Amino acid sequence: QEVEDWLDETEGNLQAVSSESPETIEAIEELEKKYQAIQTDIKLEADKVQALDTDASTLISRDHHAKDEIGTRRDNILGRYSK
Repeated sequence: QEVEDWLDETEGNLQAVSSESPETIEAIEELEKKYQAIQTDIKLEADKVQALDTDASTLISRDHHAKDEIGTRRDNILGRYSK
């Protein structure tokens, strides 16, 4: 759930940055800083996403009773993260 919450927040931040229309050099520079901060945050979360993928794959391979739900959530998270 933690990674999904982070993805929700990050997607919202990206939408907000994408919808801005800066009209001055300073505003463009500020927008670039926001975008770079988001990109840095995405890179920092890579280990958590990889660990989630590994853990989910392990549970699925061990025939966990909720393997279908685990697989669906994992695939959803990995798809959102790769955007």
